[in-house]
Amino acid sequence: MPCTPAINAATPASTCAVTSSEALLTMVSTNRPDDGFMLTSAHVVSGGSAGKANFSDGTEEAFDVIGDPSMTVEDAARRRDFTINAIAWDPLTEAYADPFNGRSDLRAAILRAVDLSAFGDDSLRVLRAIQFAARFEFVLEGGTAALCRTIPLDDLPAERIWAEIEKLLLQAARPSIGLALALDLGVVDRDRDRLR
Repeated sequence: MPCTPAINAATPASTCAVTSSEALLTMVSTNRPDDGFMLTSAHVVSGGSAGKANFSDGTEEAFDVIGDPSMTVEDAARRRDFTINAIAWDPLTEAYADPFNGRSDLRAAILRAVDLSAFGDDSLRVLRAIQFAARFEFVLEGGTAALCRTIPLDDLPAERIWAEIEKLLLQAARPSIGLALALDLGVVDRDRDRLR
């Protein structure tokens, strides 16, 4: 079930829906004061009703996970980056919910944005496209690639950039696929000074 988390801290409760650990990391990091410490991990514990976030300074923060029964599977899936990450499994009915045809894209080895109008809301998705393409040897769909060429990356901290480059280099059998895509998308030219 999609959920809306609330941080048990002095910061305001989040109102974003959490449908995955990636969104959970984003939610926790946006609710912590900007103290220069990076979120290193977050996970849901206690049967899915609570979680714990770990930061690079060694501190931890707890948060509650509160279900949002009004959110549809399609609304939750629309918040995802790629169609292959917008597939849900219902363990009660043992059926997939795949409103954006992610299973078809998986079979065809295609990376496609779920919602082109929302994809650019998180510029890290451009780098995720690059490392996913290399790790899974997928092709970036044309409309998604065109959009990636227009998204500025100047809002990303070096740690988040390095995390994606590290996955590309260490987890891909052929990192050259991602490096070629980065060149094609203009990522290297746009972020040359920050990548040095």
